Amino acid sequence: AFMQDMDKARLLAETMVEIGERSGKKVRALISEMNQPLAPFVGNALEVYAALECLRNGFSGRLGEAVRELASVAIELSGSDADLDSVIGSGKAIDKCREWFVAQGSDGAVVDEPALLIPRDVPVWEITSPSSGVLTSFDTAGIGEAVRSLGGGRLHKDDGIDPRVGVHVLKSLGDKVVSGEVVFRVYGEESRAGELRNCFRVS
Repeated sequence: AFMQDMDKARLLAETMVEIGERSGKKVRALISEMNQPLAPFVGNALEVYAALECLRNGFSGRLGEAVRELASVAIELSGSDADLDSVIGSGKAIDKCREWFVAQGSDGAVVDEPALLIPRDVPVWEITSPSSGVLTSFDTAGIGEAVRSLGGGRLHKDDGIDPRVGVHVLKSLGDKVVSGEVVFRVYGEESRAGELRNCFRVS
């Protein structure tokens, strides 16, 4: 959930924990920053690609840090004595992921070749930095809204979803950029997500 201030975030977290505990479950809530995309990809198929790459490459980057934290909490709450790094290194995590894919009707091939998920049958275009400087902010809510405009999310419950569309975020907060350097690579119709040009700031 996107919360606009820390007090509201804590209240939501406490409420969710209370609901779970009333149902007899062990629950813990984690609050994370959302001032930039957690993974470098936003969109349905692209996020699955990012998750698989994270899983296959040692849980690196911001997404990897979040996954490690969540997995550590899950292990603790379950009472397991499993060692997270051992599980990652053993290949058990990727094997379990493949089981999930197969159980939902996939042949599991994308688990071993995540690049199959990169869309190849939609328009691809890029948004570049208008100036040189340092990337100081992202409008993450705006990025999400743009992906929805591309067809990657629902405004109404009966709306369809195009799993192919989304945004590849090539830069992170604090990165130096030069004028004309690519910040976003967009998968989908340009006419539907021009507002992405206003979703980052360089100072």
